[in-house]
Amino acid sequence: MEYPVVGIPVCTGVCVYVWGRLGDMRQVKRGHRAIVEDALEQWAQVGVTKTAAPWVESLFRRWMERREYLDTGRCIRGSLYRTFGLVFSYWKWVLASVVAGALVLGYASGLMAKVVFVGLGVVVQGIYLPIAFDDMLLPAGRRERCYATIATAAVVCLLLLATAGAVTFLSWLFSPLMPDLFGGQDGGLHYAPINGGDISLSCLLVPWFFAVRLFAYRFAFAETIAGWGFVTAIILLIFFGSKEWLERIDAVLIAGAFICGWVFFLLAAWHVRVRGPLAELPLAGGSDA
Repeated sequence: MEYPVVGIPVCTGVCVYVWGRLGDMRQVKRGHRAIVEDALEQWAQVGVTKTAAPWVESLFRRWMERREYLDTGRCIRGSLYRTFGLVFSYWKWVLASVVAGALVLGYASGLMAKVVFVGLGVVVQGIYLPIAFDDMLLPAGRRERCYATIATAAVVCLLLLATAGAVTFLSWLFSPLMPDLFGGQDGGLHYAPINGGDISLSCLLVPWFFAVRLFAYRFAFAETIAGWGFVTAIILLIFFGSKEWLERIDAVLIAGAFICGWVFFLLAAWHVRVRGPLAELPLAGGSDA
């Protein structure tokens, strides 16, 4: 009975706080007014709704200025700033997402953690690729953009590994503290730490998705096939991921798929560097503006 004794006062306090904040219309109007005024001020100053924080811009600028103006390293660092500037600017939201992921996945099954970590690779669909998809006229040739794209893929893999590792580490820290939900030890949800071997799944799809995006300029159906393949892989993982035979060869499959993915990605980057366009092609049915 100790868990209801702890949970009821906490929930009561949360309800009273929400009632006090939302029940007073003056507080609600004041909060809405502050949000609108802040948004209008930001729009008036920069003309866009998403900008990197000043400290992030200053950090990357100092990092870039260590290299010469037309140096390849300077181009790579500038591309990394364009790609990851917003990620570092919203580090508080990233940290909150990591903590929430550790809390939720601890109560979910081990298979669900595998699915979520594999699904992290989907984020690369919105990642900026400097080699072939750039609408800015910059003093950078095909070689510089190719190296910048490879560096972007490597940093994405490292960030996803760090994210998955942080979620796993927090799950082990939370494990002795988290109570069972909706029942005792014989029923309900039991919190269990995430298997450390699942961390490598987070970057498994990164090189594959990047390679597909690089080839998509010539083969329009590549992204469609990749999308259906991803959905099929997730379904197969859900239905057969808990089988003992798959558990025994997880490490071999992951290592082989990751190495093959990077080989495929490097071939795609080389192909686009030699024969691909330097400007992004308009989407089918879209505008050229």
